[in-house]
Amino acid sequence: MRHNQKSINIILRKSKILLFLSLTLLLQSCFTYRTVAINEVIVDGKTYKVTEGFEKRKIKIIAVKDSSLVVQDWEGQREIQKSEIDKIKVKKLDVLLTVGVSIVTVIVVVPAVYVVVALSRL
Repeated sequence: MRHNQKSINIILRKSKILLFLSLTLLLQSCFTYRTVAINEVIVDGKTYKVTEGFEKRKIKIIAVKDSSLVVQDWEGQREIQKSEIDKIKVKKLDVLLTVGVSIVTVIVVVPAVYVVVALSRL
C-alpha cells in the first residue's frame, strides 16, 4: 500500500505542475502592437512602442503637448519631440490570439495530464 500512496503523490505533484503551467498560459493575455499615425489621438496612460531613428523603446505617455510628448520609459520621465518619432505603435489586446492560445492550452494540457496519470498507473 505504501508503494501506491507514493505513486499517487507523484501523480498529484505532476498534475499540479501541469495545471499551474496551463493556468499561467491560460491567464496570460496576448497583446499586439498596431502602427498608428503620430497625428492620431494619443491617449495618456497607454503603452506604446516608439522608434526614434535606430532606437526602439516601450513608453507610457504621461502628457501630450502641441509638439512633444511627456513619456515614462525605463530611463525615467522625459520629453520626446513628435518630429523625432519615426514610428509609433499602440499596445492592443488581441482577443482572437488570447482565445486561440487558451483553447490550444486546454487542448494540449488536459490530454497531457490524462496521459501522465494513465502512464503512472502502469
